[in-house]
Amino acid sequence: MKKMSEETGPVGVLVAVGVCAVGVVGLAMAIGAVVPAVGDAMSVKSTGIGGMFGYLFGAVLFGSPSVLGLRALRRHRTAERVLAAQPRDEQAALAGRPIVPLPDGLGLTARWLVAVPLMLLSVSLPYVGQKVLTAWRWVSSDERPLDFGQSGRTFTGEFWAALSENWQLAALPVLVMAGFLVRRTAFGAWPSACRYTALIILVPAILISLSLEKPAVWLRDAAVAAVLIWLSYSLARLTLHVLTRPVACDVVRSTLEILFPLPGQRPRLRLKHDRLVLDRLHQYPWLSWFDDGPNRLVLPWREVRDAQLDEQHDDRSWVPIEGQSRTVAVPAGPAVRITGGDGTWLVPTDTELTAHTIVAVIKNRAG
Repeated sequence: MKKMSEETGPVGVLVAVGVCAVGVVGLAMAIGAVVPAVGDAMSVKSTGIGGMFGYLFGAVLFGSPSVLGLRALRRHRTAERVLAAQPRDEQAALAGRPIVPLPDGLGLTARWLVAVPLMLLSVSLPYVGQKVLTAWRWVSSDERPLDFGQSGRTFTGEFWAALSENWQLAALPVLVMAGFLVRRTAFGAWPSACRYTALIILVPAILISLSLEKPAVWLRDAAVAAVLIWLSYSLARLTLHVLTRPVACDVVRSTLEILFPLPGQRPRLRLKHDRLVLDRLHQYPWLSWFDDGPNRLVLPWREVRDAQLDEQHDDRSWVPIEGQSRTVAVPAGPAVRITGGDGTWLVPTDTELTAHTIVAVIKNRAG
C-alpha cells in the first residue's frame, strides 16, 4: 500500500481513504457484536465474542495498510514541496546537447484505444471472477434458496444474484481505474494497484471460505484466487507495455511514466514527466513498508547535467544510499551514466539499444 500511495498521488489517497473507511466500519461492527444497540444500527449478524474478534480482524486487515499508505504519502508530499522550492540551476539543463532520434510511434490515441479495455479487464477480473466462483458454487449446491417464482437454477441467474450481493465492493476497481485515467503521470504503478485491488477483493472471500467450507472447497477457491491475482497483475503489465513500448516520440512527449527495470535486480529506473527516480532500493523490501528511511533516489530534470552510454568492461557495483540501501550491481556490458544533483548514477541495461533509448528519453525530457 505504501508503494501505491507514493506513486499515484491522489489515486493513492482515494484508495487508502476508501480502504481505511472499510476498516472503520469493521471496527464499528466489532463493537456492535457485543453492544446490541450498535449492532442493530449496523445490521450486525455475527454477535458475541467470536463475531467481535472476526470483525476486529477485518478492521486490522483493511485499516493498517491504508494508515501506512497515507503516512507514506504525507512524507512523499513533503519531499516534493522541498524539491519544488529549490532554485533552478541554469547550468544543469541538457539544452544544446545532441538528441538521439526516436521513432514517431503509433500515436497516443491508438495506444489508449487498446489500453483502456485492458485496464478494465485487469482491474475488474478479480471482482467478476469471485462472483463467477460464487455462482458456480450456488448452482452446484442448495446453499442459496431459490428466489420467488424461480423454477430452477441456471448459471446466468445465479451469477446475476451474486453480482447483487455486496455490490458495493465493485466501487473499488471503478475508483482505481478512474483515478489512473485522471492521473496518467503515475501509470507505472498500475500493475501494483491492480495487485492490491485483487488482494483486497479476494483475501476476505478466501478467509470466509476457510472458516465455512470443507478443505477441498477452500483449496479450490484459494487456487482460483491465486490465478485471478496473477492474471490481473499480468494484464496490468501488458497494459503498461502497450502504453509505453516501443518507446517513441509520442510517449516521450506525453506525461506517461516510462519504466526500465534493472536486469536481474529489484531496483528500477523510472523516467517521469518531471524527474528521474531510482526506486526499490531498500535492502529488505518488506521492512520498507515500516521504515522511514529513504527508499529511492530522486533527480528533478532541472538538475540533470549529463546522460551518456558508458560501456562497462568489468563487473562492479555501487551503493545508492550509503548504509541504508541495497547494492546496485553493474555487470560488464552496456550501462547509462547519469550525472546530476550531488552525484552520479550508473544504471545497467540488458542491451545497448535499451541504453541508447534511456539516454534519448532523458535528453528529450530534460532539454
